[in-house]
Amino acid sequence: MMHIRFPLGKTFGMAGEADLQRSILMNLLQFALEGAAESTVELPYRWKRP
Repeated sequence: MMHIRFPLGKTFGMAGEADLQRSILMNLLQFALEGAAESTVELPYRWKRP
């Protein structure tokens, strides 16, 4: 299980932030490939309020 401190529905960040979205996706894929489905990981990203 992965946890990210973003608002509900904004799991990959704000629209137009391709670098951040790509980074989150790469973290997710790495986590899935390592077979760590039984552990919980909190991603280091934090939501920046506009």
